[in-house]
Amino acid sequence: YEASRRLLGCLDVAELGPLTLELAMELIAADDGALMVAAPDGTLALACTRSMAAVPTWDGTALASEVAARVEAWRRPELIRRGLREDVRFDGIPGRDLVRSTIIYPLIFDDRRVGLLALNRISRPEPFGPADVYRLGVLAGQAALALENARIHEELRARLAEVEQWGQQALQADKLAAVGMLAAGVAHEINNPLAVILGH
Repeated sequence: YEASRRLLGCLDVAELGPLTLELAMELIAADDGALMVAAPDGTLALACTRSMAAVPTWDGTALASEVAARVEAWRRPELIRRGLREDVRFDGIPGRDLVRSTIIYPLIFDDRRVGLLALNRISRPEPFGPADVYRLGVLAGQAALALENARIHEELRARLAEVEQWGQQALQADKLAAVGMLAAGVAHEINNPLAVILGH
C-alpha cells in the first residue's frame, strides 16, 4: 500500500524515476538496477540507475544502456536466472560476467510501453525467481500508471502555460484596441470643432 501511495502521489518524472527504482530494488532484493523511460518518439532513454553492489569497478550505467538497447522491442518480462554471461543475447556487454541474475520488466500502459525496469543481483548469490517476477509485476503496473500520470500532468502544465500566455496576449490586444478607439474618439472630437473653425 505504501509503495502505491508513494508512486501514485508523485507527479514529477524527475522524482518518479529514482523512487520507482528504489521501491523495485527493495521489493525483490536487487542490488543494482536501471529505469528507462520512453521518449515521445517511443525510444527508451536511461532515466536513472542505482547500484549497491560491492564491486569496485562496476559501471551499472554502461550495462543498463547496453541492455536497454538490446531489449528495446521486448514487451514481456524476462527472468534470466543464470546471469547475463550465459545469455548470447547480451554478448559483448562490458560487465555482464558480474551479473548473477536479472529481471527485465517492461512498463506497459494502455498497450504502450512507457518504460522498462532492469534489475540485477550482483553481490547476492541467490538468483531471482518467479515470485520476484510476480511481485515486480504488481509494482510495474503501478509504476507505468504513475509515469503516464506524470507525463499527462506535465503536458497539461505546458498547455496551461500556453493558455495563460494567450490570455495575456489577448488582454494586451484588447488594451491596444481600447487605446486605439479612445485615440480615434479624441481625434474625432478635436476634428469636428476644428472643421467648423476652418470652415469646412
